[in-house]
Amino acid sequence: MTARIRKAGRGAACAALSTCLFSAAANAAPGFVPASYIGSIEPEILWELLIGGFVVAAFTCATALWATSMLRKQRRAHRRKNILVDSVLNKLQQGVVIADASGRIVFCNDRYLAMYDLTRAEVTPGMPGRDLLALRRARGMLDLTNDEFYRNAGLPQGYVAELPDGRCIQVKFSRLANGGTIATHDDCSELRRMSKELSTTKQFLESVIDNIPVCVAAKSIEDGRYILANRAFETLSGLSRDKIIGATADQLYPARSAASIREADQSALQSITGAFQSELTVELGRGDRILASNRVVARNEHGEPEFLIALFEDVTNRRALSVELEKTKRFLELVIDNIPVALTVQNTADGRYMLANRGAEIILNRRREDATGLTTGEIFNAKEARLIAERDELAIRKGGLVVEEHPISTAGGLRLFVTRRMTVTDEADQAHYLIKTHVDVTDRRQTEARMAHMAYHDGLTDLPNRDAFLKSLTQMIEACDNAVDEFAVLSVDLDGLKEINDVFGHAIGDKLLIEVARRIEWASRGGVVARLSGDEFGLIIDGPQPAAARDLASMVAKAL
Repeated sequence: MTARIRKAGRGAACAALSTCLFSAAANAAPGFVPASYIGSIEPEILWELLIGGFVVAAFTCATALWATSMLRKQRRAHRRKNILVDSVLNKLQQGVVIADASGRIVFCNDRYLAMYDLTRAEVTPGMPGRDLLALRRARGMLDLTNDEFYRNAGLPQGYVAELPDGRCIQVKFSRLANGGTIATHDDCSELRRMSKELSTTKQFLESVIDNIPVCVAAKSIEDGRYILANRAFETLSGLSRDKIIGATADQLYPARSAASIREADQSALQSITGAFQSELTVELGRGDRILASNRVVARNEHGEPEFLIALFEDVTNRRALSVELEKTKRFLELVIDNIPVALTVQNTADGRYMLANRGAEIILNRRREDATGLTTGEIFNAKEARLIAERDELAIRKGGLVVEEHPISTAGGLRLFVTRRMTVTDEADQAHYLIKTHVDVTDRRQTEARMAHMAYHDGLTDLPNRDAFLKSLTQMIEACDNAVDEFAVLSVDLDGLKEINDVFGHAIGDKLLIEVARRIEWASRGGVVARLSGDEFGLIIDGPQPAAARDLASMVAKAL
């Protein structure tokens, strides 16, 4: 190429010299100048013409050489530029294919070849673009027609091709100003995978938030507009999500409720921890509702407040139930405290008293507040504590209701109590609580004993009466099951009792009867003695008969 440039330079110089000489001759004699005329020119003029032509030729030659040098520099710069462009394009992470206006391949980088498993030998400059697509189609790297490929790749978002090995390639096709085209091929497999994961994660989180039974909302701190609301929020407010998102508290609630919400938001923003818990009364469609809210400030990577997340729950019914429960609790405590029996509740795990009413203070020998948390061994003496613990364990093993009667030492002395033990089980049917009621039956048992004594004893002499005597006689007859057993019945009748009453009065007569009863009871020495009527007594004596009866009669007569 350099030799050709040099020859072209010399040719241009000769042509320029001839042109100069011819021009000089023409200037000297306009029109046609015959060759013979040159010889007639004067030497001075001819010499001037030759020098002028040489100067012009030298100038022209220098200009040609300069132009050649500049052309050579431009070509070297262009070649360096092409090498630089090729190097840059080959280092791109995207595949690049450039075609001219006629659709022939001008350039494709290494990334493109590696992306579709092609070689430089297969993709040559000047190769038609349709042949390149056909080559990819033959390799299984393209499942579209040429028209479909160019149409889809020409869309603003491009076209995403899924390759057999699972990779995803995003292709974008655009035209250049010179009529050519450039196509970029970007491996977006990882991006699509992350996008799918993000979409899946987003759907999962949205589903979780949407199914949380507590109302969840988020609002922008900048303008206070809601940017998130879950299904529970929709249900509580009675508004659709479309109406909630983008609205402020002033647009959703009455003025008084909106002011309360703004105040809670400000408290959360001003909190050192970035969190604030409170209860708000908010007016909704069905009236005022009490909302238990928990507000948290979400900050960006610079630590600046960005979002305000609010979790709130309608606790109106719960508060009403809580108040009712508190009333019921106080009522039951009042009832338990005033029932006329001692009531205690123990934890079966450690035997500690959990509850005791006012009546239990008698058997606990201390204030109920002081007994709570103590065990049986810490309240009663060692002997009683051991007996009570054994009965408690037996009742827990048996389960259900266990009733027994036993004495307990109190400040007023030993008293008799009827104790009912009831075991309460938990969900696993394991003993959890032991409820005990204690009823003091000391006076009742004494009264019952006196009544029983009165029913079978004479009120004056305190001897068994006729009913007791007949009962004892029946038992004695039933006990004699063979001929060996013997017993005798004696009757003692006092004469002159009526005269004594009449003369000395009934008080003296009663004293006489008491003394007679005492002496007969002493004489019988263990036999049955009863007062059958006013002045009649009955005796039952066992042993060999009639000797035992005669001896008893003799002793009674002697005693009287």
